[in-house]
Amino acid sequence: MLPMNRRLRRSLVLLSLLLALGCHGNGRSPSETGGDVISLLSLEPSSSTVLSRGAVVHFTARLRCVLAQGNGGHVTANAFSPENGPVVLSPIFPSTPLTGAGGDATLAFDLTVPAQQGGTVVVAFGLFRQGQTDTSTTYTVLYQVP
Repeated sequence: MLPMNRRLRRSLVLLSLLLALGCHGNGRSPSETGGDVISLLSLEPSSSTVLSRGAVVHFTARLRCVLAQGNGGHVTANAFSPENGPVVLSPIFPSTPLTGAGGDATLAFDLTVPAQQGGTVVVAFGLFRQGQTDTSTTYTVLYQVP
């Protein structure tokens, strides 16, 4: 019975995290996000990669960002483990500015995988409009850690 309780708790923590990040799923329509869109063009390592506990993994993400209001903004990355809490990124909160209606952006960062226990690492890319502190839309990728 205990493993089911842990699974349920992890699922609830993950759901809470995604909602807190402003994630409404990768399939939201532009009208639901105020017209803003973030799409993943490429990601290294791919989401099928299994991450090793304690490893430092280099990520490179190419994103296509559309800001409907055309006033610019920025795209940023963050990471979290439902089992272990925040995940260390270097640089902390990597970010790339966007001008006008946006365009293609590349984020590169190192992620330190928690060493404590296995589970999941969530990498989230958030799109922020100029002058805003909340994401207008978010794209998330899940990685397994044995």
